[in-house]
Amino acid sequence: TQLWLVMSVFVLIGAFFLPTSVLSLVTIGYLLIWYLSVAKPQAKYIRERWGQAYPRRSWLWPLLIAFGILFSFICLIVVLTMAQAVLSQ
Repeated sequence: TQLWLVMSVFVLIGAFFLPTSVLSLVTIGYLLIWYLSVAKPQAKYIRERWGQAYPRRSWLWPLLIAFGILFSFICLIVVLTMAQAVLSQ
């Protein structure tokens, strides 16, 4: 798992320096490698271990929390930008 974190950081940093056409290929390749080496075996394990009895949980609360944090961050940026505009006049 640490390997994927390090690789993700390198892909993210590379995104700033690669042309868009190359970046698209790198991103798709990275996603494909991740899926085939990690996600697909994990899904197979879950399917074999739990089958249809897998205890699924709702995405409602995690998504609401994430959007709430995003909204708060955007509001903070707007407030700070407005405060800077007022103070610079």
